[in-house]
Amino acid sequence: MNPRSRILVIQLARLGDVVQTTPLLQALVAAHPQEALDVLVFVGCTEVLAGLPGLGQVYALPASWNRLEGPISEGFRESRIPSDAFRLLEQMSLPSYRRIINCTYSMLGAWLTQHLPAEERQGAVITADHEYLASGEAHVYVGSRKFFRQQNWFNLVDLWRSLAPAVPPPPGARPYAARAAELPCALPAGRKVALNPGSGSDQRRWPPASFAWLAEALANRGFAPILLGAPPERELCAEVQRQCRVPLPNFAGQTSPAQAVHLLSQVDLLVSVDTGAVHLAAAAGTPVLGLYGVGAYFRETAPWSAGNTVLQAPLGTEIARLPPPLVLAAALHRLGAIPEASLRQELAEANFEGWETMFLPAQADPLGGLTYRPLHRHRLRLEELWTRALRHALAESFCGGQQALSMAYLRGLELEVNLSSERRELHERIAHVQAALARMAEEAALCKRLASAPDRHAADQISGLTNSLMQTLEQLKEAVRADPFLNPVIQHLDFKFTMMPRIEPVATFAYHEGEYRRASALLGRTEALLNTFLE
Repeated sequence: MNPRSRILVIQLARLGDVVQTTPLLQALVAAHPQEALDVLVFVGCTEVLAGLPGLGQVYALPASWNRLEGPISEGFRESRIPSDAFRLLEQMSLPSYRRIINCTYSMLGAWLTQHLPAEERQGAVITADHEYLASGEAHVYVGSRKFFRQQNWFNLVDLWRSLAPAVPPPPGARPYAARAAELPCALPAGRKVALNPGSGSDQRRWPPASFAWLAEALANRGFAPILLGAPPERELCAEVQRQCRVPLPNFAGQTSPAQAVHLLSQVDLLVSVDTGAVHLAAAAGTPVLGLYGVGAYFRETAPWSAGNTVLQAPLGTEIARLPPPLVLAAALHRLGAIPEASLRQELAEANFEGWETMFLPAQADPLGGLTYRPLHRHRLRLEELWTRALRHALAESFCGGQQALSMAYLRGLELEVNLSSERRELHERIAHVQAALARMAEEAALCKRLASAPDRHAADQISGLTNSLMQTLEQLKEAVRADPFLNPVIQHLDFKFTMMPRIEPVATFAYHEGEYRRASALLGRTEALLNTFLE
């Protein structure tokens, strides 16, 4: 085999992130069966990839490499990279690659992506000009979404999946994780509910007392709650166990990742905060009740499988305020013990959002993937319809080309009344922004022509036009900053320019012209899809 006919995927993050990357790996194997697909992860994450069909070499980076993150972050702009980094890189002896896909956003991952031999690189890269940039439209979107996270409707798994030839996932799709053949411990009898209170972030943790209350309530209804967690979470789980007034088996730290997948496959439900356990459960085919608060956005990191429930705290609300009776109601509903109407009443009283995960139908867009059905209300607002339509138009853009887009999967839900005036106002705002983008495209095209055949007056003209473009973009950003409909498109456009590598002037202005036109077309495509659905 040609040594360059290989693909390398880099995922230098936690175990859950590696599991979330496996749908991309599966898609790449299906799309490029003639090429070897290798993966680079930290040493503690290799076990979950064992047995993944079509996977080539799994390279394990020692955990000690984490110490290079700080020095690389501080010194890459001045080429002050520790000599240890180059020495360790040489010791790895990785082959040359046709394509490297970096799915991690650390400086270490970006530095490795740049220094490993490859013909094509996607994702975060530290360039030869000592800049931290992202290449690939979906990767740029991942960075830009921090400006509009509440309006982002892409699960991270699907953003990574867009880097392979787009094929909507089939019904029943889920991530991959290796499963052990047996467990080192015996599980209790009955319908088991696993509780996972641990997280690497304190602000994502639901209080031990709340988990203890939930365990008691489940046990009193005939279920068998158990605790699980990684080795660092033993004490936290032990604290839940101490506060619980019913027997509560604690399996925290007793299972390897593959054994945890086996354990999760034996339970009826996992109740967990946003951490790796939810992704292991998705891989095991186990329903999840995910608890999300400050710092965790369910639409980005919900378990990538159908039939899960997620509870999302209002913006700025600590997860500790998530009422235990509401979590119990959501768990009982997921277990089939109470109707959806009962859960909706609890959600309304607690002022929390509840969502059910589902996969988009194949006709929605060329990417497909995870979407969310509201459990807390029947009516869809115009803002939500727009953000869904924008998600489909962006998916089409990520995958290239055009196809028929459809929001018909929402037909069973009611719409808020009196949308006509909102639609008229939205159309006027869209038209205003499109007119500004058209003027900017014309100015960029003029700069391109002037730069391609410069004379003594061209520099002054280009300078004036460039200042006009910068001012107009800043004015647009300010005008739509609080506009949930238009802000994502303009912020994404601006971030594309931030991530643009240094290229010669003609190519720079051509890029700007094209992106202004694409942003305008994206707005038009989204509005057309919205109108088709509403009419």
